[in-house]
Amino acid sequence: MTTPQQPGDNPDQDPPRYPPPPPYEPLAPAPREQGPPTLTIIGAVCAVLALLLCPILFGPAGIVFGYLAHKKGEKFGKWVAVASAVALVLGLVVSLIVYNR
Repeated sequence: MTTPQQPGDNPDQDPPRYPPPPPYEPLAPAPREQGPPTLTIIGAVCAVLALLLCPILFGPAGIVFGYLAHKKGEKFGKWVAVASAVALVLGLVVSLIVYNR
């Protein structure tokens, strides 16, 4: 009498053994796509408007847009914030001179 075959008794009938999966490697962050410097452009427009029209409104807005552009990694964001601050002061001085005549 023969004994029943167990799965594993015959090496020719064993299921194939696969190697273990490779170790997990975390994905690198996706590279940032460089688009147009939108915040820098908006900040520069605010700086010009602060110098010509309304320094109280457009000066701080240009500073904020320049700061946000700098934090985003745009090249001239810091300089736009500085230019907006200078335009704020010069716009206030020019408006005081013009309106106090």
